[in-house]
Amino acid sequence: MNIRNTSYRIDAFEVLPGGRVKIKCYLTKAGVFEYRAANAKVKELRPKEEVFHQDSLSTLEGAFVTVDHPPEGAAKDVAVGRVLSVEAVPPYVKGVLQVEDARAAKMIENGHLKELSCGYQMVLERSDSEGADFIQTQIRYDHAALLPEGRGRLGSDVCLRLDSKGNQVWYPAPSRLRRKLGLPDLDDRSLRARILAK
Repeated sequence: MNIRNTSYRIDAFEVLPGGRVKIKCYLTKAGVFEYRAANAKVKELRPKEEVFHQDSLSTLEGAFVTVDHPPEGAAKDVAVGRVLSVEAVPPYVKGVLQVEDARAAKMIENGHLKELSCGYQMVLERSDSEGADFIQTQIRYDHAALLPEGRGRLGSDVCLRLDSKGNQVWYPAPSRLRRKLGLPDLDDRSLRARILAK
């Protein structure tokens, strides 16, 4: 299995009682996308048949929401919410997320977290097409990570839009952002040890 992250911006959010936030957004889409592999760039096709396959979508619904991408297997330990629902709207997969962590919710409200990136595993197959080097198959989602602006991959049509003016704000580095939220640093040895002990 190979691991990939695809990113989008948040479309809209609603502040709920208790400081929670509900987010409506595009989570992923079908198409050909460029990825870095070693020192080269490769084009990978995410076919509609795979992106919208029920086996794939069922792993995204209920997935953990995190701030930044956690180490493999750690999404539950650093979760700030869940993906509530997903819907195929070709070429996109739309979804609703709920962020329960008050600190992460405040970062969304303040515009510090504007993008969403799904972390997933898949199987790569060689492609005979001139438009792609590989085809992603058997896509299985692990988490949906909230990110600062500019960390996205798949274009501005898939994003967290926090206001109608599109104001840009300064964003701290991911580890600084995680410390500000009181979340464990992704390089924290104790977190890594807890994950390896499972």
